[in-house]
Amino acid sequence: MRLQLDSSQLSNVDNRAAEAVAENGHAARAASARGAGAGDSISLSGTSNALNQFETHRSARIQQLTAAVQNGSYHVSTSALSSAIVRNGLA
Repeated sequence: MRLQLDSSQLSNVDNRAAEAVAENGHAARAASARGAGAGDSISLSGTSNALNQFETHRSARIQQLTAAVQNGSYHVSTSALSSAIVRNGLA
């Protein structure tokens, strides 16, 4: 049996971290465009920090879900499960 998480079950923390990664990428491209005539340079520290933060939150969420499954407190919505099965079957 294979479990697949529905994206609606993921915490808002993951969404905020992903948005931070995207925002840092946009900021880096804008800074690069402004300094295009001044020579080539790149800065990854902001993006790197956002990715590290995202990974930390993701790892914590995975540990939380693992603990819930192991202690029997994780319950899947039957309607969400059936919808996912049908979507997967139609894909």
